[in-house]
Amino acid sequence: MGFGGKGSGRMVGLANPLLIVPSDITSCIQEMHITLGHMLCGALEQELGLI
Repeated sequence: MGFGGKGSGRMVGLANPLLIVPSDITSCIQEMHITLGHMLCGALEQELGLI
């Protein structure tokens, strides 16, 4: 799994899935990556019955 921003074409084929935030603004990309990480952790915790 990979996280990228606009212009992350070099990562295609290296990560599956590749979650791309379509923005050129680094701070916005980073904030979305944090949000996506929290969402993934929450889904995993729920799947494992931890919450």
